[in-house]
Amino acid sequence: MIGIALIVFGTLAVAMAGFGSTPVVGGDGGGTVFPFQDVEDDPLEEVRISLEANRTTLRPGESVRFRATYENGSPATGASLSVDGTEHSMDDRGRATVTFDSGGSYTATASQPSTETVRYVADGTIVTVERYEVALAVSANATDVTAGDDVELTVRRADNDEEVSGTVTVGGESYSTDDRGRVVVGVPRADTFEVTASREPTATQRYRSDSVTVTAAHRRVRLAVARNNSELRPGDTIELTLFRTDTGNIVEGNMTVGDRSIRTVGGSATVTLDRAGRYDLEATRSDTRSETFVPVEETLAVRRHAAPVSLSANRTDVEPGEAVRFAAERTDTGAPLTGQLTVSNRTIWLDQRGQATVRFSEPGEVPVVARRANTSTHRFPADRLNVTVRDTSYRVRNVDSPDAVERNESASIAANVANVGSDVGTARVDYRFDGEIVAADSLVLGPGQSETVRFDVPTDAALGTYRQAIEVRDDSVEVDVEIRSSSGAGEDE
Repeated sequence: MIGIALIVFGTLAVAMAGFGSTPVVGGDGGGTVFPFQDVEDDPLEEVRISLEANRTTLRPGESVRFRATYENGSPATGASLSVDGTEHSMDDRGRATVTFDSGGSYTATASQPSTETVRYVADGTIVTVERYEVALAVSANATDVTAGDDVELTVRRADNDEEVSGTVTVGGESYSTDDRGRVVVGVPRADTFEVTASREPTATQRYRSDSVTVTAAHRRVRLAVARNNSELRPGDTIELTLFRTDTGNIVEGNMTVGDRSIRTVGGSATVTLDRAGRYDLEATRSDTRSETFVPVEETLAVRRHAAPVSLSANRTDVEPGEAVRFAAERTDTGAPLTGQLTVSNRTIWLDQRGQATVRFSEPGEVPVVARRANTSTHRFPADRLNVTVRDTSYRVRNVDSPDAVERNESASIAANVANVGSDVGTARVDYRFDGEIVAADSLVLGPGQSETVRFDVPTDAALGTYRQAIEVRDDSVEVDVEIRSSSGAGEDE
């Protein structure tokens, strides 16, 4: 009895733990049978989930597209995606897109709950979000001072010259700047100090420290740079000359323009700047035993060449529903403009010939502007013209047509066409017979003016009833006409 009880208890325990089969009713109807199952011979089926990412290294604000599949390559539609504890649902293709707002390292895991027969093996990957690196620039109002002088230090972003708060380290002591990135530090002794600026990282940015050297010495001499051209354009070559401000003498030194370093020859150096922009210029000279030279730090502004845009149109006076073909070109070369039109609040791209066709629907004065984004060497002042869309609207009234007419007999249909708008316009009137336009006319109508138009009915059509229509741009009226057999004549063969 003890053995039997142990067998039953073991069977129940295995079934409750999920290792056994569901209880079934015995074939003789005598009750429930708990079948024994050999775990070693019949284990759960193991299905591995594979998680792929279109990239694993990115910047804050960018997205990663994940794709989860089963071993057979089919989408893991039952899986869910967890990114550092945050759940994201998969679509019916086993895909999910996740945007990462902050820098750091994230673990992405694709998993699926196991069933009674299948155990799903999760898969994961590491996504690294690299913060944007922003270089700091620290400057001093004076880099050569006398011991005891106060030095004003300023911390900026090197990319846009914006003043930012931070921490400045001078001689092992740290000082916090104000909100404008400024702090005044007293120089305690005659020495050479490496002033370093740093800033705590944010969720999206980390800051690269910058430093400037402040020297407390007996004497300092300022340097300056003269240039032969003050209005620079891309492609211009500029000559830079380094001199002392105390004597005016030209001296040798080193210059840095943008990312290029130059050694002067005879105190001068030449550089060609191919792109528009602002270039940092720094000029230095090695110190002597008795003198310290204050470096030159300036900005060279290279302005783009102007290439004004010229916009033309095949017409500038239209009615609602009519189209205008525009053409834009560069005035400096006459080449087609590869840009866009702004028509009221719409943006339309010009084709490779610099052309675009625009249909106008609302009455009024519509501004049309042609523009193009600046390049590294040129700017494109926009051109504008106005299109007048007349206030015209046409109505069809008093249609007069016979209800029936004998075949091949003369008959006509007439209608009154009125302009209910406030401007003069030309109304196109179409006569449609049995779905086809068989005749047309044009009427010049002033505001509130109307005129009668008449068309011949094609009575040579086969016998029957036909739908007629008098149509204008904004209106149409339909009437039927019956083509009957002539008296005493048989039906058409």
